[in-house]
Amino acid sequence: FGINCESSGILDHANGVFMIGNFMAAPFSTYLADRYGRRLTFLIPLWIIIFLTIACAFSPTFIWFLIFRFLSGACGAAVMVVGFVITVEAVAGSFRSIQALLNALIWVFGIFSVGILHHYYIKNWRYLYLFIAFPGLISIVYYKVFPDLSIINIVLNFLYWALTLYSVDLHKNKMVGFFLSAVVEIPAGIISMILLMVCGRRTVTVISLTGQAISLGLTIFTPRGTTLNLLLSLFAKVMNTVAWASAPLLLSEMAPTTIRNMSYGFVSTIGEVGSVLAPYMKRIGDENKQKGIIALMSILAVLVSMMAPETVGKSLPQDLDDFDSGPFINLIKKCCRVIRPTKREDKRKENGKLSENVIFLEEKREDEKLKENAH
Repeated sequence: FGINCESSGILDHANGVFMIGNFMAAPFSTYLADRYGRRLTFLIPLWIIIFLTIACAFSPTFIWFLIFRFLSGACGAAVMVVGFVITVEAVAGSFRSIQALLNALIWVFGIFSVGILHHYYIKNWRYLYLFIAFPGLISIVYYKVFPDLSIINIVLNFLYWALTLYSVDLHKNKMVGFFLSAVVEIPAGIISMILLMVCGRRTVTVISLTGQAISLGLTIFTPRGTTLNLLLSLFAKVMNTVAWASAPLLLSEMAPTTIRNMSYGFVSTIGEVGSVLAPYMKRIGDENKQKGIIALMSILAVLVSMMAPETVGKSLPQDLDDFDSGPFINLIKKCCRVIRPTKREDKRKENGKLSENVIFLEEKREDEKLKENAH
């Protein structure tokens, strides 16, 4: 598009508008999925992305390119959010740990494919866009075989894209840095699978985010370009990939089935704020400041994760009555109950002379009345 070095900063908008499209479309995609079904809400945006990718290749101006990127981001929100909810609901709990490895392998395969094609075969970006669009046509067969079935997400989105965009600076050769960033996601996927099979979702999330914060913090105090600095940066990317395997799983498993699609969509929408901001991180200038911000945000995500309930080994909650608020909120509720007993507890004290069976029957009738009123 004739963009020279002086105006190269506007290239950040190509990623920015894509993330803004994600941010704006996520809540609508979850509403449509609940109204018209998961399958169509997943597949139709996926097919639209194919044609938008082709449209990007034929963009006459940079403005048109940004418009197509924005629309691709909007459709991508439906594919990512609804697709993840489908996978959680469609597979057994014991298989969800292996799902993390499969997601990582497929993601890395996509990164490798683009990198290899651009580096060795297709130098023109327009031809590259055309080439990567056509494999998506395979998804047409999904229609017959496919089943119709908040703050932490901001940090996860921000950290992943910030680390990914920073990866090209890991090595003097930007393509080598890009490949290294992709390669580490393979062992990260294996580590994710093992940890999720052995430990709980919350535990894995806390460990990975803590490891990410520590490794990034240490890179500030190691000379850039050294082997140690490179290893610490790559380890941070590994920990980020592990967090991306466990945290979304934790968020989706703790949400009741009746509102799972809507709640995960809402959290993903808020999370896209981080994705929008990530491409502009390098404008801060000082690289150590960038790493410090990412490390502090990782610590914030750790604190939030510790408030979530553990979901491993538990059935998916069906409605709000089955919802677990987590240890922190449950402790607050318990303290409030001690300070100000509920009506039921007052009634127990008043009827101290009644037998436990009588009290049990009264409480059962009371629960039935509450359910009738709710219906």
